[in-house]
Parts: sequence; C-alpha cells; structure tokens
Amino acid sequence: MRDKLAELHTLGNLRKQMAPEGFQSIAEFESGAYDSDFVSPYTKGAGNVDSPIVVLLHDWCSADFLAGPFNEPLARLGRDPKLPTNRNLEALLTSHFGLRLDEIFATNVFPWIKPVCRRNCRFRNF
Repeated sequence: MRDKLAELHTLGNLRKQMAPEGFQSIAEFESGAYDSDFVSPYTKGAGNVDSPIVVLLHDWCSADFLAGPFNEPLARLGRDPKLPTNRNLEALLTSHFGLRLDEIFATNVFPWIKPVCRRNCRFRNF
C-alpha cells in the first residue's frame, strides 16, 4: 500500500508543477485549501488504494464553481456530497456493490481547473 501511495503522491506532485495552457492550478483557489497530494482532490474522500473498484471521473471543478463561497466539504472530501452527480455515484455504488465512496478509489482524469466559460468559448490545446 505504501508503494501505491508514494506513486500517487509522485503523480500529484507532477500535477502541481504545471497546468496546461488556458487552465488553472487547484492551488490558486482558497489559498490552496482545496488541493491535495493526489492527482485529484476527489481522492481525499475516496482513497482506498486497495479497492477492487476504481472510478475515473472526467474533470474536477470549474473556476466558476470555485470562485463561489468557501465549500468546507469540498476542501475536506474533495467533493460536495450534495451535488447530484456525487449523490448518484454514491447511490450506484451502494445499490450495485454495497460500498460507499470512502471505501473505493476515485480520481479525475483531468484535475486542472477549467476557466470561466462564456458563450461559445473554446479551450486551447485540449
């Protein structure tokens, strides 16, 4: 387990070193309160590296969402349990596998922050 955690932290450190052009680092919001040592903060609340179930989510958050009021559950768990997608994922895990999110491993494929998107915007280099 230590080897897995060490490798995940290595990947997390690589993620912290750069953000693709047009995107922001997680650390730029709330003085880094939302950031983590993992590739994605979502793993804070779903970090069982020995779980037989791994969930790969698309992306983490947008600048619009993070610019709002400080979200304590988001900082603590890496997700807001009240959001519909998180409630749905939790319900599916429970009904199909009898597991909670904190019993599995989950991460985001793209952990950088999408910019505030105005009508018809296009992301560069992605």
